[in-house]
Amino acid sequence: MHPTTSLCDVAVLIAKKDEFRAFLAILGEYRADNDLITGKSSYRFDFPGSNGMPLSLTALLIGGMGNERSSLWAHKLDADLHPRVLVSMGIAGGIHDDVRLGDVVVANQVDSYLADAKAVPAASPDEYDFGLAGDPFKTDIYFTNAAQNIEFANATVFRKWQGDCVSVYDQALASNKDLLIDRDLLRLEPRLEEGHIASGPVVG
Repeated sequence: MHPTTSLCDVAVLIAKKDEFRAFLAILGEYRADNDLITGKSSYRFDFPGSNGMPLSLTALLIGGMGNERSSLWAHKLDADLHPRVLVSMGIAGGIHDDVRLGDVVVANQVDSYLADAKAVPAASPDEYDFGLAGDPFKTDIYFTNAAQNIEFANATVFRKWQGDCVSVYDQALASNKDLLIDRDLLRLEPRLEEGHIASGPVVG
């Protein structure tokens, strides 16, 4: 974080075009700034803050998935803009049994599960498996604490978020909403949870 030298409050990295289209549709008007060196464009959003202070957000379309690509552009954004908060946003590849579609998980630990992995003999001759080691990263405790308390400390904001999500469910899912609820894939209202997140290059 760079609280005194920030050129934007929040910087967001987004991997894929379809994710980026959905992001732009929700946030509304923006200004595109073109980088003549890289050919990339960044997208600037300005909002009135709840405390009277304006809030600035810059989004960047990375153009592909992968830890290395994300890390490269995260470092560039951090060096160029010194954002107070840096966010990597995308579609998760898997969902644990205790969360449903629409739920938000704030990570207290992110485990790069293929870090330091090695090939080990498998049960069948002449075959190999991955022996996983992992590299856990502890996230900023501020966000975990805020997530734990927002339902009670900022009840109006929390309830508005849930209500907005329910409206999106109704519009986007239409007749499939009841089916997803019956199959225990969707809740009537989303939850905000804290926990561990696995991160890696394997798409499954």
